Amino acid sequence: MAAEWRFEPNPKRQGDSLTPFQSWIVDCPARFPVGVAARRSGKTVGVRARLWTRALSEPNSSFGYCAPTLKQAKRLIWNGLM
Repeated sequence: MAAEWRFEPNPKRQGDSLTPFQSWIVDCPARFPVGVAARRSGKTVGVRARLWTRALSEPNSSFGYCAPTLKQAKRLIWNGLM
C-alpha cells in the first residue's frame, strides 16, 4: 500500500539533511518511483541522493537520469555528482 503525501514547496535550506519528500524518493523500494511534487520541493536533490545511494550500494551497475536536454542533465545532476 503506497503512502499518501502532500508535497509543498520548501524554502532553500542550509545543511545536508533531506526533507521528508526527498527521503521518500531515496527510500522508495520501487524501481521507478513516481511522485507528484510542486516546484522547488527538492525533486532533483532527492533523485541525486537516490542515485548516489544506489550506485554506492550496487557496484558495477548502470544507472541513468533523463532530462529534456543534455545541458539540463549536466547542470542538474552531473555537475553535482562530480
